[in-house]
Amino acid sequence: ITKYMNLKVADLYYVRGETPLKRTRNYFYAEIQAPLLISASTSQCLFFSFERGQQPPFATPGVNSFKFGYRITSNLFGINP
Repeated sequence: ITKYMNLKVADLYYVRGETPLKRTRNYFYAEIQAPLLISASTSQCLFFSFERGQQPPFATPGVNSFKFGYRITSNLFGINP
């Protein structure tokens, strides 16, 4: 949104045709990042994320998690993905 905050939001809605029971599933993910330091090879930020729901193959239980933390990302070797 600004140089002080990054926002990611995803809401996926699945309609399943293989089963007559519980045809629909929903998965929601949201993350807010507050960058602290950005240089040519390293960045640091505080983050908060929330996710809830279920994703394919739907054989495992759904997730309901809340995370808060400090993230360091580095590209010291200059490798481009």
